[in-house]
Amino acid sequence: MASESVRVRQRPIRIGWCIRNNNWDDLRQAMRATHTLWGGRFNPLIPVGVVCAERLIRRFRVDVLLNVTDDPEIAGLMKGFGHLPWPLHEPGLFSRPFGQVASNFLDVWHPSKRSRTTYVANIFDILTIRLWGPRQSFCAGALQ
Repeated sequence: MASESVRVRQRPIRIGWCIRNNNWDDLRQAMRATHTLWGGRFNPLIPVGVVCAERLIRRFRVDVLLNVTDDPEIAGLMKGFGHLPWPLHEPGLFSRPFGQVASNFLDVWHPSKRSRTTYVANIFDILTIRLWGPRQSFCAGALQ
């Protein structure tokens, strides 16, 4: 009887944020959203309208493309990568189950919730509070 083995490695989903080229509002919105996700700093920003946009998508091995704004040029780029469909039933990155905002992906909420319930009860046991007088400098107190 023949046997096969499969090796599976898990990693966070890699979202390619499609932003308009030289648009600071799109950049700011993508940066704020991607850093709410576990592993979000590894999500590439894809500037649409530049020659290397398609090459960036392939180079970073993006799992899904997400547009920051409704733009026909971004929609055209995403249509060219039909093999990277949105993997969820919810249309966006966040949903509102039971009236509360929740991420549709693994995010920092889970570890932060665990640390909050574990450590907040004893917060003053783990914090060191330093006070400086009006004539002391911050650097001198920090180096002691």
